[in-house]
Amino acid sequence: MPLEWWDGQATVQGAVRTNNVVEEWHSRFAVLVGAKHPTIFKLIEHVEAESCTTEFVIENSLAQGGSNSQRRTYRARDERLQAIVADYHQIPVLDFLRAVAHTVEGAGRAAGVAGYDVLNEPNAFGAEENAALSKMYGAAVRAIRGAEKRAGAARRLILFEPSALWSETGSGAPPDFGRDRDVVYAPHIYTGAFSDGPITAQAFETALAEARGFGGAPVLTGEWGAARGRLDYFQAHLDLQDRFGISSTQWTWRESCGDPHQRGSALAGTVSTGTFAVWGVDCADNRVLGIGADLARVLARGYVRAAPGRLSSARWDVQGRALDAAGVRAREGVVLEAFYPGRGSVSAVGLRRVRASRVPGGELVTGAARGGEWRLRVTPRAKQEGRATHVDH
Repeated sequence: MPLEWWDGQATVQGAVRTNNVVEEWHSRFAVLVGAKHPTIFKLIEHVEAESCTTEFVIENSLAQGGSNSQRRTYRARDERLQAIVADYHQIPVLDFLRAVAHTVEGAGRAAGVAGYDVLNEPNAFGAEENAALSKMYGAAVRAIRGAEKRAGAARRLILFEPSALWSETGSGAPPDFGRDRDVVYAPHIYTGAFSDGPITAQAFETALAEARGFGGAPVLTGEWGAARGRLDYFQAHLDLQDRFGISSTQWTWRESCGDPHQRGSALAGTVSTGTFAVWGVDCADNRVLGIGADLARVLARGYVRAAPGRLSSARWDVQGRALDAAGVRAREGVVLEAFYPGRGSVSAVGLRRVRASRVPGGELVTGAARGGEWRLRVTPRAKQEGRATHVDH
């Protein structure tokens, strides 16, 4: 990303790079005032006292020659950052790849790691920069696989993204690169989210068409979401994910009022209604709000976590709270995993040893493929049922 797009001048000039000092002052002043909604007279009293204190600090600093009592640790950190910024355009891609490999060696053996997203929303604009991006992706695949081998870590998925412009233009994959079979194409499908427009099937069709240029790589929308009140958008997006067989990771779980996305709400001290986070936040006091029953009902969906063979269809019926899934070309003994939000009644064809185990939020349905085709259906369990009904064929 071009250095001029960063707030790099603050680093070069040795100025403050964050608003931490402002937040620190705000917290201290709030404690001094001692009330969230003080009277105007009490507020004026504290502002005048704070003004006197600030004037004293300024005069004292000027009298001492404007010295800064910054700790040695912070001075050394700032000097390192200044050196990096000054030499930014000379930093080779190799250093970035070493950092990627170092991350993989350190985190690759953790059970919760599903894969690695090489670069979030890369700023690659035009043919030349996209070609450079692809070259870097090819090198990253080799670096990650080498790091996994050195660390004795399991082989994970490698996610690669198109240019950051994809969310706005709806297309624009980089050229193909040297890869293996465990790469995942991960554009951010935000179509309609920022403009209050609808999500369309075209965005998903484009993503799949571009993925065919990478040997038919699977597609995962690395980010998606909308304002929390747009339940119709969430519902339509999730339905299209099922229809086109695309996985997703939603932006985002929870935000704080210190998050840059919440700057407007924080300044106004209001409830953030525009957040894309699942949980709400009240920026009057940074209080985390609930998800909300309506949004929770839309997001709580059944889905297939792992499928034997090829997953040919998966559909969640919101009204009937039913999960239907099917697959083909399954090898005998390969295990199916599906999540059902609640307690379900299970029927299956082409699966044996079908079980439903309680997990947080619902049940984990598992079954071993008999080989070939299989089908699964999970519906709400009737209250009179003592346990889920499993039908194997």
